[in-house]
Amino acid sequence: MKFLLVALSVLLLTSCGFSGGILRDSITQVKVDKANFRVVKYGVTTSKTITSVLCAIPAGSSQPFSDMMEDLHKKAGLKKNQMFINFRQDYALKAFLVFFCISTHTLSADIIQFYPDKKSSSVVVDNTESKPEPTERVRKPEPSGSDNESAPVEKKSRKNVEANPF
Repeated sequence: MKFLLVALSVLLLTSCGFSGGILRDSITQVKVDKANFRVVKYGVTTSKTITSVLCAIPAGSSQPFSDMMEDLHKKAGLKKNQMFINFRQDYALKAFLVFFCISTHTLSADIIQFYPDKKSSSVVVDNTESKPEPTERVRKPEPSGSDNESAPVEKKSRKNVEANPF
């Protein structure tokens, strides 16, 4: 009997722990493959401790991740032409107490801001979409040794080069 009591006490007092993380995809209709944006802030973060019964049924808030996302938006204070990118979710099981688990979840993201550049891809601004204007094409001579001297290239004006910090 004494051995059983000691074994149960040890089981209750020892807890397992683990941690991990997930890199979430940012789903957007805006392409970020051009130099038409800058990173405004790295690592806007929010955390929440979640207690769950049988390590499966959350106790407390019924939508902890929705609450975390709302808190992330409040902390970031997104402005015009800004969006989250590079979402990361980290989690750690802090305590395992037979019927209860206590875990900490952290949600973080970076913030980018798009330049209002007419030559960039379509950018959603105030829920209206602005389309890029067509670029002017000029003919540039090929390097010597080629008979074809009419390869189309994009013409860059001095004004566009100075406006773009990249």
